[in-house]
Amino acid sequence: MPLTIVKKANPPQSEEINNKIAVITILGIQGQKENIKTEGCARYYFAGESPDKSQEFFNTLPLLADKFGAENIVPIYTTDAREFNEAVMAHYANFQINFNDSYKVTDEKNFEALFEIFERVIDDLIKSGVGKIVFDVTHGFRHLPLLALVDLLIQNFSNVSQIDQILFAKEIEKFKLYEIIDLRQYLDIANIAFVIAAFSQNYTLAQHIRVKRFEPLVNALNDFSNNILSLNIAKLKSSHNELIKELDRIDDIALISRARDLKDRLNKICDWSDSAYIFRYKLAKDMFKKGYLLQSLVLLFESVNSYIVGVFERNIPIVYNKILDECSKKKERKNYLVSNFFVQALKSRECEDDKFRENTMKNFRKPYHEFEFELEASDIAEIKSVAKTKFKSVNELTNYRNRLDDLRNDFAHGNISEEEFSHIKQEIKKLFDKYQDFIKIQDS
Repeated sequence: MPLTIVKKANPPQSEEINNKIAVITILGIQGQKENIKTEGCARYYFAGESPDKSQEFFNTLPLLADKFGAENIVPIYTTDAREFNEAVMAHYANFQINFNDSYKVTDEKNFEALFEIFERVIDDLIKSGVGKIVFDVTHGFRHLPLLALVDLLIQNFSNVSQIDQILFAKEIEKFKLYEIIDLRQYLDIANIAFVIAAFSQNYTLAQHIRVKRFEPLVNALNDFSNNILSLNIAKLKSSHNELIKELDRIDDIALISRARDLKDRLNKICDWSDSAYIFRYKLAKDMFKKGYLLQSLVLLFESVNSYIVGVFERNIPIVYNKILDECSKKKERKNYLVSNFFVQALKSRECEDDKFRENTMKNFRKPYHEFEFELEASDIAEIKSVAKTKFKSVNELTNYRNRLDDLRNDFAHGNISEEEFSHIKQEIKKLFDKYQDFIKIQDS
C-alpha cells in the first residue's frame, strides 16, 4: 500500500508543519520467518534513557513504530525484506506499516539506483511538508546502510536541516541489549570539518551551515571572513581573537587537528606584534596566494605607505607626533591623513618649502589659502632630511609605489585595461619580488 502523506492547506502555524515527522528505515532480514518471536528477543533503549527501561522487540521495525507511530514509518525495502518484515509486524497487532512502491529496491548492486531512491524518499517527504526526518540505518542488505550514510553525508552539505536524527542500534550485549544512538552529530562534525577546510583555503564559508552546537564557531568564522575580505583591519584583531578562542574550544577528536592547523595559520598571518607594514605585507602575500588579487594589491600598497610613515616616525618622532595630533583632530580617516602627508613629503623632498607645504598640506586647507596649522621651516627641514637619507633607493621606491597605485586603481575600476587574469597575477608577483629591493622582510 503506497505511503500517503497529506500536506494541510494553510496551516495556522508553520510550527505544525515543522513538527511532522517521518522515519525512514532500511529493512533487513534476520533469520527465518519461522523463528520470528515476540518473547525472548533482544531489548532496546534509546540513548539518554536507562537500560532498565529497555523494551523487547524482534528487530527495530516494531520498536520504531512504537516510538514514532507506525503511520510515520517509511520503509526502503527489497521484496524479500518486505515479506519478512510483514511477517514480523503480524506479531504486533497494533502496527500497520505502509509500503511505497517507489521506494522498493530491485537491484541491490545498482548503486546509482539506490542513491536515487534515498534522495527521492527524502525529497518526497520534504515536499509533503514533513519537518523532521529520522533515518534508521540499523538493518538493511549488506551495503545499503553504508550507502545511505554516504548519501546523507552528501545531502548534508547542501541542506543541513533535512535530517533530524540518524539512528543506529549500538550493541551493548550481543543478541540481548542494544542502545539506539543518534549518528546525526557526526554529520555536523563532517560539516564543520568541511567548513574549516574551505575557510583555510579562501576565508569564506557556506552561508547555509547551521549547526547549533558549533554556532559560536560559525559566527566567529563569519565575522573574521567579513573583516578580512573587506580589509577592515581595525576590527580584524577582535574577530581574530574571538575566532582563536572558538578554535581552542573544539574538543572533538576528528576536528582538533584541523582547528589547530587553522589556528596556526591565522596566528602566523595575524601577528599583532608585527609592524604595520610587515603585517600588511604578510596579509597581502596570503591574499595573493588565495587568489584575492585586488585585496592583495591594496594591502601591498598600504604596506609601502605604512613603511614610509614608519621611517619618519622612528627618525623624527616630535615632528611625526605633531602631524599625528593634527590629523587626529579631524576624527575621520586619521590613518589616511597621516599616510598621505608623509607620502607627499617623500615625493616633495626636492621641492622649495612653499611648494612642499602646498603638496603635503592639501588636507589641511582653510579658506583663503590658509592652513589649519603651521608647518615650521625647521619641521620641513627635518622631514626633507629623513626623506633624502633614510630610504634605500628613494627614487625607485616612489616609482614602485606609483606602479602599485596605478595597477590597484586599474583593477579596482573593473580592470579597465582589460588585462588577462594570468597577466595581472604575474604583474603582482613581480611587484612582490620587487618589494624586497626597498623593504627587507623575511618571508616564512
